[in-house]
Amino acid sequence: MRPGGLRRIPEPRRRICPLGARYYAKGGYFASLGAEAIDRMLTAIQSAPTPGSEVYVLQLGGAVCDVAEDATAYTGRAAQYYWIVQPIWDDAKDDTACLAWGRKTAAALTALSMEGNYVNEQADSGGDLAMKAYGAQKYRRLQTLKARFDPENLFRLNQNITPGI
Repeated sequence: MRPGGLRRIPEPRRRICPLGARYYAKGGYFASLGAEAIDRMLTAIQSAPTPGSEVYVLQLGGAVCDVAEDATAYTGRAAQYYWIVQPIWDDAKDDTACLAWGRKTAAALTALSMEGNYVNEQADSGGDLAMKAYGAQKYRRLQTLKARFDPENLFRLNQNITPGI
């Protein structure tokens, strides 16, 4: 698919959504930005359910790559790009279509992505999402810290790390 085939690129909304706006976000890391990933993004945006829906790519690299992958909880130090799928809508009647589009697009891009992701861009919750975001080794280290500093799991309304031993 050629970019010239797009009728228009939606005007992106600002990161601070207005009160009442509805959105879903899912992201992942690319080692490189290949033709298949670009085609999948272009195909997805052409079928976006609302004008505010977006797929965007952030360039990474640089100094973040100077730190060893296992030195901190942050994952993706070897990644060169980070993608985010974000349908944004205002009306509850669009919930089903927007969530389905976001999840379908994210699944298509995840299939081409590196392991791990930025935990704050995971709108779905539960299961092992946090463990998948950090990776098993980092997750176990974070569980040890959580057991030490938050054994009662007070700070749990996020992509929760359950306290470990």
